[in-house]
Amino acid sequence: MVISHSHVVSTGDFNVLRHIKEGGNSTVYLGRKNGSKELYAIKAMSKATVSDMYMRQRVLHERQILSLLDDKNPYVCRLCFAFRSSDYLFLVQEYVDGGDCNTLLRTCGPLSVNAVLYLIAEIVLGVGFLHRNHVVHRDLKPDNILVSREGHAKIADFGLSRKKQGNNSLPFDPLNDSLASFTFSNKDRAPGPLNIDLSFRPLQEKGMLYSPVGTQLYLAPEVVLGMGYDFQVDWWSVGVMMYEFLLGKTPFEGHDMDTLYNNIISGLPAWPEDSTIPRDVQDLISKLLETDPYNRLGACGGKEVQEHRAFNAMHWDSLYKHSSPLGSYLDQMNLHTDETDIGDGIPLDEAISKVDEGSFSPSKTKKNTLEKSDTAESYWGNFSYCNMNAFAGIPDGPPTGG
Repeated sequence: MVISHSHVVSTGDFNVLRHIKEGGNSTVYLGRKNGSKELYAIKAMSKATVSDMYMRQRVLHERQILSLLDDKNPYVCRLCFAFRSSDYLFLVQEYVDGGDCNTLLRTCGPLSVNAVLYLIAEIVLGVGFLHRNHVVHRDLKPDNILVSREGHAKIADFGLSRKKQGNNSLPFDPLNDSLASFTFSNKDRAPGPLNIDLSFRPLQEKGMLYSPVGTQLYLAPEVVLGMGYDFQVDWWSVGVMMYEFLLGKTPFEGHDMDTLYNNIISGLPAWPEDSTIPRDVQDLISKLLETDPYNRLGACGGKEVQEHRAFNAMHWDSLYKHSSPLGSYLDQMNLHTDETDIGDGIPLDEAISKVDEGSFSPSKTKKNTLEKSDTAESYWGNFSYCNMNAFAGIPDGPPTGG
């Protein structure tokens, strides 16, 4: 990791080309650093929306995890810069120009077996990289899997991730992992309460995580049950996504939350009677959706997922160099044309001012009403970051092990 304290960036170093999307407490723009044609996704968060202690810690923890993952893995979205202004926090990441897999599914419908195996293979390599770096993502879902215009996957959005060290989690405020903190961020599905009684729980096992965070349809049984959990929750989410990529719906659903959670706990996905999904692929999904986390495929590392017979034809060592079968689907996506020639845009600070006035973003945005305090400002003292490795090319031989 290379962190340069002599390369301090600010809003004056970036121009905004267009709005990308609106999040719960953030706005994401397509931008460019002055003097460069490199495109970035600039996530702007008003300090007013992260003023309580829990939200502040989430944002800072995301920044810390992203900075720890700057080892140029091609399947993880990289952080390039982090900085702050008087009213905003900014995370500047590499721009992934194919959109997210949720949009891909909504536009194209279920994907072919070949396309899904390739997509999941890249996700497996990304998850393996995270786990080798002691990071549990905790919110893997199609919205958080980006694809490049060439059809390669990148894992994004580490707002709910957790960095572990040995048998322990890194020091973090009790607000995150001892209280019932819920985050359901899939805007296309109606949220509901997670009915878990946390007033009593057994003595917490050392090194386990306990917060029931994530997106409901992708929660592992051990999270739904309020049990301690570990890296295996990510492999469950990979299984849910694989099923969804193939059939266009998640394996566990319900007319209410209780039914949904009971179906998740059962761990028995229903396959259509006329399904043409190969047996090996069904077996892979079933093993990822094993309700016992210790017997779940991936519990011993990503390598055992790679070794499943459904991937027998996969060339793991050169996967990134291969032409992606997602290309034909991305052709249907109405992607923007070459955005390196999109123009100069407007300065980032001007774009932010327009957001505060309600005239730039297409979504409703509340004006920043943060009441400044020395305590709140001092919290962001170590937020700034500059990754000089971010401009290097993709390595020829990305890690393949789990």
